[in-house]
Amino acid sequence: DRDVTGVQTCALPISLGAAALAHACFHVTYTLDDAYISFRYARNLARGVGLVYNPGDYVKGYSNTLLTLFATVPELFGRDPKWVVKLTSCAAYVVLLFTGYRTYGARDRPEVRDRAFWFIALCAASSPLALHFVNGLETGLYTTFLFVAVSARAQEQDRGTLPYSALWFALAVLSRPEGIAVFGAVAGYDFIWRALQRRFTRWD
Repeated sequence: DRDVTGVQTCALPISLGAAALAHACFHVTYTLDDAYISFRYARNLARGVGLVYNPGDYVKGYSNTLLTLFATVPELFGRDPKWVVKLTSCAAYVVLLFTGYRTYGARDRPEVRDRAFWFIALCAASSPLALHFVNGLETGLYTTFLFVAVSARAQEQDRGTLPYSALWFALAVLSRPEGIAVFGAVAGYDFIWRALQRRFTRWD
């Protein structure tokens, strides 16, 4: 039925995606206290004091470089970075849902395509995931960057296209330092896979 009635195919994932986003918005007032560490670093940087928690105290107390620098932008205009970060994280949540749906929905086998709907449904039902995307920290962005990077790399392997997924991995590494370990694992798998398939190219 999904192949014949395209409206039904489109309506269900959109409804599930809207439910997932609504679930995240339900928790949007919750902000983890650790987020204010990054916000303070961002405020001091915007005020010209430097990337410090206290003026003159040069200690790196954050592990989310990308988010801290991003939070500096609204501070430059005298705005609270909290809601800008939360809005950006909600947008990243939409990207995660879309990427998951497209990853499974593009498969040939119907039983695999069904996983696209289950993926969005499970996201919509997950309160921990919703909280991670609106708590003011980088966890939501980091999750999206990693998921998109790994999904993109898998498609690049199948199609033999250029490794633009490296850009997503770079964003993940800047979001959280442990992104380096994930990138290393994917790169190791990629090398072994290409060695077994003897599919090395000049782009590698």
